[in-house]
Amino acid sequence: PRATPTLMLPGPLEDDERFKGHDGSAARVAALYLRRMTRLRHMDFDQALWQMLCLCSDPRRVYRSATYHRGTKHQWARDDPAFVVLIAYLLLVSTAAWCIGFGRGSPLSVLSLALYVLLVDFVVLGAALSTLAWTVANTYLLLPSGGRGGRSGGSGGGDERVEWLYAFDVHCNGLFVLSLLLHVLQYLLLPLLLRRGFWPALLSNTLYAAALSAYCYLTFLGYNELPFLRSTEVFVFPVVAIGGAYLVSVVLAATSGFSCTWLVASIYFTDAEVATTWGV
Repeated sequence: PRATPTLMLPGPLEDDERFKGHDGSAARVAALYLRRMTRLRHMDFDQALWQMLCLCSDPRRVYRSATYHRGTKHQWARDDPAFVVLIAYLLLVSTAAWCIGFGRGSPLSVLSLALYVLLVDFVVLGAALSTLAWTVANTYLLLPSGGRGGRSGGSGGGDERVEWLYAFDVHCNGLFVLSLLLHVLQYLLLPLLLRRGFWPALLSNTLYAAALSAYCYLTFLGYNELPFLRSTEVFVFPVVAIGGAYLVSVVLAATSGFSCTWLVASIYFTDAEVATTWGV
């Protein structure tokens, strides 16, 4: 009888075992990762969707799976770009929805804004934030040897360093929750948030403060999972600044009606588009 053909899903870029975030050069790792993004059939979207669900309910489970990944595949970072692809898709769809909501009907204009959000907000800003956190962790937070509580998290011991791709993974985890709040939930609340008055402005500012604080918390969880880092609480310190800015925004909302939603809308859309579509 004829054998039934089976689809062999690859391991961490099985065609090049150098895909280790802490071993290979940054250029080679980036090239391999980007090449993997073109292989949609080899991506595990079910796993990525499960991680997204966990980030909303129990984010520690996602980072515990990173520890397992380190023990089996010898790297902390995801080797499967499915999570990144799904976030990019979410940003593109939500940006298109915002364009429709603000009456921007030109396909070229919609495409232009979508590419801006994808390339600048996601790729460039994401790379900058990931590099900043990666630099802080590897420069100031490395334990001299071993790990917290005797954990080593795998081979490498005191010589282990944070992989840049892991830093980008942590950023993407926080960005996903932030995007759900500011791209999806805020969009659904636009008829309320774009009203004039103190309470819509307060709700808008509270939503932004919660989203940015959630991003910082998820960033902290990601670095706190690494056993060779210390004092990872520094990643939640920005919450203090966010809280201070929030208090200032409450005062501004009471005195001048300041709203984060209005501020962001004025950056991505014209006043005429806002006024024509929402009548405000």
